[in-house]
Amino acid sequence: MKQLSDFNGNWTVMLLLLTILTGGCAVKAHKSLEPELLNHSYQVTVLSKIPKEEVSIYIEEKKYTTIGGNSGLLWVLIDKAINKARGKAAEERISPLLEAAADVNFRVQYWDELEKALYGSPWLKIKRLDKRSIGYTQEEIAEVKPPFLLLNTLYELSPNSQVLLVQTKASLYLNDLNKPDYFGVYTYYSDKIGKKGEKDEKAIELWAANNASAYRESLTEGIKQNMYMLRLDLLDKPADPKNEKGDKIRVRIRSLFSGLMVTIQGKVIKRDKDRVVIREKGGNLLSIGTGMIED
Repeated sequence: MKQLSDFNGNWTVMLLLLTILTGGCAVKAHKSLEPELLNHSYQVTVLSKIPKEEVSIYIEEKKYTTIGGNSGLLWVLIDKAINKARGKAAEERISPLLEAAADVNFRVQYWDELEKALYGSPWLKIKRLDKRSIGYTQEEIAEVKPPFLLLNTLYELSPNSQVLLVQTKASLYLNDLNKPDYFGVYTYYSDKIGKKGEKDEKAIELWAANNASAYRESLTEGIKQNMYMLRLDLLDKPADPKNEKGDKIRVRIRSLFSGLMVTIQGKVIKRDKDRVVIREKGGNLLSIGTGMIED
């Protein structure tokens, strides 16, 4: 998303606010709080947005017909038809898990844990918590005043269904809704389901087995890990990440989306035999199942 300086006029400012508050694209780089801001307490309104009611398989929208230079409405429609078919196939593939976990309510679980975390903050005093599946309307945006905390949360299976991802993006506006004083991303990756590289339908079978016990366990863990990272990075009067203690770490994992090997560098915040929490070099936090690490 373009920075505010790229825009001119009140209308474009309103469009920017609309994008921010309805969960559109956001600045990717971590932004730490200025130390002087932590010398005060704030009465904060919180918007927690969770669009999805049920877990889904991540499907990247791809272009097929335009690769060879084709363009025009016909080719766009063909691309849409192919992507729609891929989405439909993913819906059918995940249906056994949805049936086995029909009584699971991610939003309720997440918001129960979020309330505990928010109301335990020593410096952010929660004035109101809005729990939503959609963002604010333009009329509601006009009523928003800082301090304001925006939380956008998603959960989904990797394209091959081996790994569950739970991610929260947090933006805190203490003085000006045009400019966040803090931005951070907290991402949980479960361990891979299965021991023999099971993927797609086979992986879904494992997630759904025994009344979806593995899925329920990973979802609960993912929510708790998101709350841990939210408290660490924002709610518990955090120190500057540059001053954080932790051993340096460099690990390689296989990308959930491209399938390629990627390297993660940063420092270890917390580690046990099954999981490691990493402050990656850009500043954001990752909680990774050790079974994902390939070296």
